[in-house]
Amino acid sequence: MGWNGVVDGHKFVANVSVLPAVDEFLPGSDWLFENKAKWDFVEGTISLGNRLIRAYRRMFNEVCCCILVTGDGVVPPQHEANVPVKKVG
Repeated sequence: MGWNGVVDGHKFVANVSVLPAVDEFLPGSDWLFENKAKWDFVEGTISLGNRLIRAYRRMFNEVCCCILVTGDGVVPPQHEANVPVKKVG
């Protein structure tokens, strides 16, 4: 699914998968590479091309969430695959 969205006032486009088991956006390394991402953990910023995005630290209080693969299969290196998962926690 194509996504056109705004992050911290900046427009971005990404191909995304929407799953009930995943409740936040996790950019892939290919998208980060294409957008020339540089993540500065000390400053709390992410540079995407010529845009500087403020990263917000999400606080977790006794929250545990794991995604488990529910079937057998092999994903070769340098490949993507849709695999069955379930959310735990």
